[in-house]
Amino acid sequence: LDVRKADYAAIESQLDGQLRYGSSFYRMISEGVIEEARRSGFRTIVRCIRKDHVNSPDFIRSLHEDGIEGLIMSGVYAEGLGDFIMDCNIPMVLADQMAGAGPVEITTDNLEGISIAFDHIYGLGHRKIGFIRGDDNPAYRERLVSFIYKMAEKDLDVRKEWIYEGQNNVLATSEWCSKLIKAGKRPTAFICSNDYGALGVIRAASDCGVKIPSQLSVIGFDDIETSTLVTPPLSTIRVPQYEIGRRSVKELVTTMGNGHSEQGFQCRMRLTPKLIVRESTAKA
Repeated sequence: LDVRKADYAAIESQLDGQLRYGSSFYRMISEGVIEEARRSGFRTIVRCIRKDHVNSPDFIRSLHEDGIEGLIMSGVYAEGLGDFIMDCNIPMVLADQMAGAGPVEITTDNLEGISIAFDHIYGLGHRKIGFIRGDDNPAYRERLVSFIYKMAEKDLDVRKEWIYEGQNNVLATSEWCSKLIKAGKRPTAFICSNDYGALGVIRAASDCGVKIPSQLSVIGFDDIETSTLVTPPLSTIRVPQYEIGRRSVKELVTTMGNGHSEQGFQCRMRLTPKLIVRESTAKA
């Protein structure tokens, strides 16, 4: 999200269908950005680009030609993010993105979120627990590390065949989980690094005649709008998306006030997630 100083609190949003309707998660972040920018006297321009185009010279050149004063990056993790940070000499903040160097990062506490989810599942009596990681996103790596730590803390075995690492979508997760269920040796609960993975587990269970939550408990992460629309409604970890957007603007204004982005210094702000218990988890 590009920001420019305005004499009035105008908002110019150029949202494509994917951002506006396809992902409630990123929409809530963008709404937090737009509202806080308005309060601070900035106008926002929302641009949606493919993740493999993030470090395109044309994209970077367009930012400078349009006179963008500050930039907030959010969305699906892109492999070229690090190169973009090095090449783009514009004050920047990463909203729910993790690069590990350069701009301030405003994200949720991934370690604490999985810890909360694990404690909920463990408290229900589950000891055979699987994990849905998804793709090689830095945030998902952190969530897997937290899961392994919590399992070790309770002296529980981490079974590699119960951990899904692959494409981060409902269909791919569902296909993997269906094979596991049909093999006859499955966990009694899954902790998922995102809600799409959890929806994949629910779909697989339905296809295989496994009842949720009486035969298999599932908990997600993010609390997207779809979490309340599935049957049964999904227990999940709520990420403070709107607050991530607001805090990102506050940090960007500070960075812009410094006159440049400190690429050699990196600070990460983690916001506390919250357990949301619905109907997809139950006693083992």
